[in-house]
Amino acid sequence: MKTVFIVISKDIIRRNILDTDFWPEFIKANSGSNIVLIVEEGSENYYTKNFSAPNVTVRGIKRVVPTFFGSIVLFMVRTGIRSRSTTTYRRRAYARGSAGLLQTVFKTLISVTIARLNIYKHFVRFLVLLMSTPKAVNDLFDEFKPNLVFAFSMIDNDFDIPIMIEAKRRKVRIVGMVRSWDNLNNHGLLAVLPDRILLQNIWLVEIAKKLQAFDPEDLGVILVGLPHYDTYKNPDMYIKPREEFFNSIGLDPKKKLILLGGSDFYYSEDELPKILDKAIESGEIKSTQVIFRPHPRSIFSIEDYHLQGLKNIKLDEGAKAFSDTEYFINLMVHSDVIINIASTLSIDASVFDTPVICINFDTPDKKLSHFESVHRLYDHFDHYEKLVSSGGVRTPTSPQKLIKDINEYLANPKLDKEGRRKIVEFFVEPFDGKSGERLSKILTNEVDKVG
Repeated sequence: MKTVFIVISKDIIRRNILDTDFWPEFIKANSGSNIVLIVEEGSENYYTKNFSAPNVTVRGIKRVVPTFFGSIVLFMVRTGIRSRSTTTYRRRAYARGSAGLLQTVFKTLISVTIARLNIYKHFVRFLVLLMSTPKAVNDLFDEFKPNLVFAFSMIDNDFDIPIMIEAKRRKVRIVGMVRSWDNLNNHGLLAVLPDRILLQNIWLVEIAKKLQAFDPEDLGVILVGLPHYDTYKNPDMYIKPREEFFNSIGLDPKKKLILLGGSDFYYSEDELPKILDKAIESGEIKSTQVIFRPHPRSIFSIEDYHLQGLKNIKLDEGAKAFSDTEYFINLMVHSDVIINIASTLSIDASVFDTPVICINFDTPDKKLSHFESVHRLYDHFDHYEKLVSSGGVRTPTSPQKLIKDINEYLANPKLDKEGRRKIVEFFVEPFDGKSGERLSKILTNEVDKVG
């Protein structure tokens, strides 16, 4: 019997992969194989309860704390590419006092010199394979003797990477993915290259060639699409009538709806609900209401927003996008405009052809440095530069321009429709509702090939 390791390091991987058509299709097609789900220690009961099958075993391991040598190598991994995104993160960290001058200068020197060289990237990957792997990982390989490893988050250096290192040592075939569209330009060097790589969209192929010192074609790249978007392709079974949905969440069905999505690093976000509420109260934006979804890792507390005094702003408590597909789809479909700060909500909105606005202004009282400014999210984040260039989102540089853009979209939601189509083409395609099924077939074929 063949044994397959499936590595699930984060909740978002569960949402993106296991909660889709992929899992039942894959289990059915591989009923004769032993499937081992490797999850973070402490979550075994959840995965056993929700993804069990006669041929599925769930094992939990702790995230790996590297040795002194491993810490050095992983520092080289994290600083192993030169992108506009990593430059911005580094300079923001220094501006906020979370990184010292010497550390910032050292990382900058690496970035502008050796990190741009492919030979250096290959050397770092050589060093990665010299890192020790923990006993828990070795024990898993000794116990199950896998024929194949599927690593779905190859940037997780403390979880997926130790398993991939051990697989390389034991000559076990690896199929790998990254978990999101920004992973290849934001999170350093891919520490271990798989034998085959699956990528979700055209952008990841493009940026891999530019920054990651490998040609995806050499690793048998296949574009699989986004399995968790399959329900977005055919959402009819989830969509409620507008009046029914609005009534169910305490909104007025007679008014337009703006969805305001929060960020984890926008320093003026506490002012946005006030700006929108004031514009609605004054009549600059007519007959409209706002539902506000703060980011789970927002730098502000709920109290900082002072929502209790804002009559036109309703707090959307809890990040329901991961746990309630029906709710999220209805929110996307029934929102008239979606506002966010350089987030994936722009892609979600484009899939549903809902107008998108990305906030591109800071409030003057914040007194931000150049790299702390929200502008850098659009002119220094590689993936978001590409998205904005589509013409599918508006990026207002003042509250007045924000209000103007909102009113134009409310009057004509077809504005920038072609740009939204380009966003889907570049960041979502293949978008046919069959990505989960396609991923299952690809991985099943990989299982069939190994001895």
